Amino acid sequence: KDFLAKAKVDSENFEEIFSEFEDKPAITLESGGDWQWVSDLGENFKPAVKLQLGEIYSSLIAPREGEYFVDASGSLKAREGYYAVQLLEKEDAERKIETEEERKASHILITYAGSPAANELTARTKDEAEELAKDLLVQAQAEGADFAALASENSEGPSATKGGDLGFFTRGSMVPPFEEATFGLEAPGLVEEIIETDFGFHVIKLEEIKPATSETNTEIRVKFAKAFFNTAPDGWQETGLTGQHFRRADVGSDPTTLRPIVNIYFTKVAITESMVNWWQLVWYLLAISAIIALFSALAGIFFSEGRERTARRDKITAFVALIFLVIAIYGITQISSTTEEEIIPEAGEELEISTTEDVAETDSAGVDLFAEITRRNIGKPIAIFLDGMSIVDTNRDGVIDERDPAYAPTVQTEIANGQAVITGLSSYEEANELAQNLNTGAIPAPVKLVGQFTVGATLGEVALSTSLKAGLIGLLIVMAFMTFLYRLPGVVASVALTIYGIALIFALQIFGVVLTLAGIAGVILSIGMAVDANILIFERMKEELALGKSLARSVEDGFVRAWSSIRDSNVSSLITCLILYGFGSSIIKGFALTLGVGILLSMFSAITVSRTFLRVVVGFIKNPKLYGGKSINNEKLEN
Repeated sequence: KDFLAKAKVDSENFEEIFSEFEDKPAITLESGGDWQWVSDLGENFKPAVKLQLGEIYSSLIAPREGEYFVDASGSLKAREGYYAVQLLEKEDAERKIETEEERKASHILITYAGSPAANELTARTKDEAEELAKDLLVQAQAEGADFAALASENSEGPSATKGGDLGFFTRGSMVPPFEEATFGLEAPGLVEEIIETDFGFHVIKLEEIKPATSETNTEIRVKFAKAFFNTAPDGWQETGLTGQHFRRADVGSDPTTLRPIVNIYFTKVAITESMVNWWQLVWYLLAISAIIALFSALAGIFFSEGRERTARRDKITAFVALIFLVIAIYGITQISSTTEEEIIPEAGEELEISTTEDVAETDSAGVDLFAEITRRNIGKPIAIFLDGMSIVDTNRDGVIDERDPAYAPTVQTEIANGQAVITGLSSYEEANELAQNLNTGAIPAPVKLVGQFTVGATLGEVALSTSLKAGLIGLLIVMAFMTFLYRLPGVVASVALTIYGIALIFALQIFGVVLTLAGIAGVILSIGMAVDANILIFERMKEELALGKSLARSVEDGFVRAWSSIRDSNVSSLITCLILYGFGSSIIKGFALTLGVGILLSMFSAITVSRTFLRVVVGFIKNPKLYGGKSINNEKLEN
């Protein structure tokens, strides 16, 4: 009343007067918002429409029942209190009211073993299900056939109790194949062929069509400045569950109703293709390493000229590599055959557990907290806030009702494993929007605007292509240098570098690394490290050749005696990478990761790949000049 009295005296300074009160709790100001059509206003606000522009309504206005608002702290509160209202603008305008085309359909769902909608007793194969669906389609096409009776007797979806009736739906509400079939008909009737979806085979009958409508009326619309003084206690309490506990959200389909659902996870379950399966990575890397080690040992056995001890060592290496290869193949086979089962909740439930028992790793704090919250609030709604604003009141009209695409989901049961499903969404568009909002809110750190920069897409594209071109040119120059200086070993090193590059791309893909400019710099630097190792090896080879040793012996001794230097330099570089990754920013982390992975692979390519190729080459090409040595008798005995 104090505010209203001051505002009526000085109506031109409505907002300035409010600023004197805004430090009080439960007070909000809405000024110059969206236009509101008079027909959409509640009865409580309609008297204010008669005001003159700039005039303040003479008394306080109570909110209508069912209104909520979000205060400055981000809390959702019931609108129990009073409005002080000023009319800002009013005009007659044309209002276009449109409705989407709706279609009503019935269906007969035939499932098969392994399909999401099948129950545990379903044993028929996919081919058998298809044949049964075709047979039911023929029966439904017969003159005088009762489709509802056929659906009640044969359909394996929940709509069987209603004769297969799915009710009215709009585009975007059903899975694409089902939607294309129903909206592809120009008149009610049977779809002429069975339709396959992820849930099984459908025999579909279009029952009714409600065409889209559009009409234009002239109506009054207004803009208000509203100061609201809330007198209600806070109806929501903070749970302590934040984006640090939340993992991800994705969109799926309810197998029984074909309606969209949103899956939410408070666990670290590997459920997406983009997430790394670390065991699979280990088995693949073990298999690749075993294959190369086996090939290297076989090359030493058949092509190297050396002492008996070296041959014996190569045989042992080949045997051990073969054992590890068999183990890796077995591990890959086991990983490939393992599948994760997910059970979708019953239709009509708004927040329900997805009872997957095989959880790879859980964030116990988030899972336990979510379980406690759902146990205490069975039958009650849970509100979700993003950036201080509730995603419950999604259209921001201050009222939670059927006009909001997503609302506060109601807890149906205790959720003990941190995986839940939100249902009751009317379209995939709404489901995608809700999942996007949830995933945005999963970022554990606050986002603050510290600056704005406009970077055109062409600038980023040019920077990336230029960097890649520089890396490729640098690699070619290094290959030419190695070939010129070390001749045939230089060619072998170039081939090894090419293999190194392919392996590096594979490794970065496995780790899910996005190459930034700093990451590309790390890759280019690791190429230099790989060349450095080859130079040490080849220089040692030349020294061994100068001592009069055979080519095969020089290759073996060159690698053995260069190993200590290669090991020490690369280990020190890896320690530096670990320090940079542990204490650096995001850009530095990317540089450290790509450099570290590159160093590991460069050591592998220099010590194993180059050695294997040289062993093979030495067995066929025996001219020392091609290896950087002098022309000597290749049969000379070693000291």
